[in-house]
Amino acid sequence: MTDPKNYRRKLKKNLNTLREREAKYGRDVPVDLLNQIEDHEKAIALTDQVIAGEITEAEWQEALQPLLVSLEQERVTNNIFLTYIQSLSLPYLIGIGVALLLLIGLGVVNIEPVRVA
Repeated sequence: MTDPKNYRRKLKKNLNTLREREAKYGRDVPVDLLNQIEDHEKAIALTDQVIAGEITEAEWQEALQPLLVSLEQERVTNNIFLTYIQSLSLPYLIGIGVALLLLIGLGVVNIEPVRVA
């Protein structure tokens, strides 16, 4: 396991990223995202305890194990998504855009503006 202080910094950075995502969803936040935020908050609280000397490093590592699974899953999921996005070529994306514009022009696709209350 890494140094608790460095680990805490990484957790806080990840938590801030998750909170930014949460804010973008407004009221319709996916449960999975809320669970990730909760896991990060628990991991930060446990890390604060080991830094303060309230629990041993062994107790800290043991308590983090169930949380690390979800933290690791999130990292893997994010890497898979980024790899997929990076695999899309610019000509492919331009082709999709041109096709969509043609369908709109032909009246096959109708895009309605969304009204936010």
